[in-house]
Amino acid sequence: MLPAPGLPSAGGWVLLVGEPLGMVGVLVAVWGRALRDDLSWLARRWWGQGAMAAGALAVMAGSVAAADRVTGALALMRGDVFAPRAAAAPIARLDVAAPALVLIDQRGDRFDLASWRGRPVIVTFAFAHCADICPTLVHQLREARSHSGRDPVPIVVVTLDPWRDVPARLPHIAQQWALSASDRLLSGSVDEVSAVLDGWGVGRSRDGATGDINHAAVAFLVNAEGRLAARLDGDLDRMRELLRES
Repeated sequence: MLPAPGLPSAGGWVLLVGEPLGMVGVLVAVWGRALRDDLSWLARRWWGQGAMAAGALAVMAGSVAAADRVTGALALMRGDVFAPRAAAAPIARLDVAAPALVLIDQRGDRFDLASWRGRPVIVTFAFAHCADICPTLVHQLREARSHSGRDPVPIVVVTLDPWRDVPARLPHIAQQWALSASDRLLSGSVDEVSAVLDGWGVGRSRDGATGDINHAAVAFLVNAEGRLAARLDGDLDRMRELLRES
């Protein structure tokens, strides 16, 4: 069985836990009396007390960091991969016109969200090189749709990475994410996609060296009148509740 993402292998755990303990053991065995004398000497001086306190804080900080890493890796195993790891924001109820959304879909056609008035639509944002958040995001929305107890609502996914998710790659990505025939995956030029993302208020940052994109898990419900009915941040399973209401 492979270790969870972000966690060490069995050998890594041995090194992670055993090496510091072994070092302490060597210090105590070889210089035990001298070590006790030095600590006693430091404890009698104000600056020594400060140094000892700083050392203790450093150990505590390291322990917290290690625990955070383990918690994050275990969250990946559960599928709870949305960052930052915090309680999901309340559903933001809206009643404003949906921003413009005109891009190229996986069929090579020009897609215009305005032409889909008359039925509710889910709009979200993801990209193919995102290995954790994005596949889970799309899966959550598909599951919410299938368990909503109403007629299927199309999902429109706008890429966050027009540099790599070019229109020619969209059919393959749509297949990877198991999008249905009624769903749309959209891309376009960098300028076109950036304008759409800005218009929808989607925060993101791109590492120019690696191409990695930091972003939040966001989804909108657009009602049949072409207006934004709600915005979800974080826990997209709650889309099921919104679909039942729509």
